Amino acid sequence: MLNMIAAGRPGLYLFHRGEEQGCLGSRWIQRHTPDLLKDIDAAIAFDRAGSGDVITHQSYGRTCSDAFAISLASALNGLNPGFRYRPDDTGVYTDTNEYAGLIPECTNLSVGYQGQHGPRETLDVDHCEKLLAAMLRLDASLLVIERDPSKQEDDRWGWHDHYYGHRDDFADAIAEYPLLAAQMLEECGLTLDDFRMAIWAEEMGGDADYRPLMAS
Repeated sequence: MLNMIAAGRPGLYLFHRGEEQGCLGSRWIQRHTPDLLKDIDAAIAFDRAGSGDVITHQSYGRTCSDAFAISLASALNGLNPGFRYRPDDTGVYTDTNEYAGLIPECTNLSVGYQGQHGPRETLDVDHCEKLLAAMLRLDASLLVIERDPSKQEDDRWGWHDHYYGHRDDFADAIAEYPLLAAQMLEECGLTLDDFRMAIWAEEMGGDADYRPLMAS
């Protein structure tokens, strides 16, 4: 983003505080200064692992349309034959999630890192630099703005708002999407050892005093 600013790429650039603590900065903007986002059609967070995801859904539900994700992926792939960007609906939670009720298209873009939130996190700098070059050349007129931010969709799940908070339905959803549930727990700071200890406590009849440490 700093290189995009230095190169004069037009746009509104936001550097948020407290993303790992619950998107504190973006949530504050969303609640207290929403006019800052007036007339913004699309928000792109450069904060996704891997090298090919254009996120369509986060914890809010759908945060960008398939049409926008396809148009962004196609534009990037056209600028670099080595890219393999495509829409992905397994996003969890990043700053653009907070803007989904204000901005039509809110996505999260893979930037080449792996092993996030741990001591072995790595960044593919070559991919990151190629993505920078593509973003500097991206023709924004090719991006399709289609989603209505006033309408919240949970089409990834196929359930309705009244199901939220019901433990049986939550368990069913986790059983149907175990890998997504595991990813969400990991990104919240829960480790496999924490989970195993929780299983042990449950098998002890719930009498064991065990509370996992949630950290970011």
